[in-house]
Amino acid sequence: MSEAFLLRLQDIADKVRGIARRYEVLCRRGDPSCSERNFMNEVEGVLESEVWSRLGVPKPEYEYKVHVDEGFVGRHYGRIDAYYGLVFFEYKRPYPGLRETSVREGAIEQARDYIKGLLNDENTKAIISKIKNAGFKPLITGVILDGHHVMNKNFVSNSMHFVKDSFYLMLACELSRHNELVLEAHA
Repeated sequence: MSEAFLLRLQDIADKVRGIARRYEVLCRRGDPSCSERNFMNEVEGVLESEVWSRLGVPKPEYEYKVHVDEGFVGRHYGRIDAYYGLVFFEYKRPYPGLRETSVREGAIEQARDYIKGLLNDENTKAIISKIKNAGFKPLITGVILDGHHVMNKNFVSNSMHFVKDSFYLMLACELSRHNELVLEAHA
């Protein structure tokens, strides 16, 4: 990655944090425009215009439906906010945000359920097969962000196990790491 692009990642992370700060104020006021969907749309807009389009990453599938549970009453589905193949983004409102333990733990469980569902998803199976046939180890990554913090939930397909969760402040280096994961998923 070029130095010029790395420098822009800090600007992009700053834009995302700026959006998060604005939404945090809206959420604290109880403003109805403070929704996860509105927050996601603004952040995805920044990622699309500043990163994905420049790198040639196709647009994600929004509200990607995935089977997450087989209960006594019937099947339950979840909707992934933005599905980029083996990488998905799940957005949380900046307030109370991921710093709140219950929100963070719920987000981890949600990502775990989505990954389990993706393992049975035909599109995801095809991507995993393509990656394995190329001699690589597929990694499914859930990126959970509230604009201030970012978390990862990783699953290594070959070994069939979850990798330890990570929790970071939203920084340019983390944005760079997630860009690389999305690019690898579309290689």
